[in-house]
Amino acid sequence: SADHGPGQGSLVALKCMKRANEAERVNFQTEALLLKALRHPNVVACYGCVQLSIAQRLSMMGGQQQDDDLSDLMFMQEYCAGGTLLDKVNRPRSYTAMDSLQWLGDITRGMAYLHSQPEMRITHRDLKLENILLNDKGVAKVADFGLSRLIVGDGRSLDSRE
Repeated sequence: SADHGPGQGSLVALKCMKRANEAERVNFQTEALLLKALRHPNVVACYGCVQLSIAQRLSMMGGQQQDDDLSDLMFMQEYCAGGTLLDKVNRPRSYTAMDSLQWLGDITRGMAYLHSQPEMRITHRDLKLENILLNDKGVAKVADFGLSRLIVGDGRSLDSRE
């Protein structure tokens, strides 16, 4: 779902976490904090993790009951109005060969950025068309770091699924 960011007036995407144990919740929040530091035009911007009360969640859902499997934690990230690259390529004649080359360059630049950070290199481990989002200008952005591996400055590996 999408909602306006508090006080910013910009549209953001909210990704709901499934119900989780405390270790998974801490991992989710830690991942959000780490990814919040990343800034690149070809990586979906992460704004952090928010925790909503039941009243706030119901208000967001228009008063409707929501899925009981969802947690109160939500990951707030950049909204990409163009949808996924998978959606785009499944619509014949909706893009050109030049668009494809532009997306390839966008993805390559985003991945190079993720792999080159001195304090935290990120290995995505689930790069596929549905994890590439397009903004309203057609720029491709790497997204969904749920299976990623973070390698911090001292060489330690932090697996987002450990």
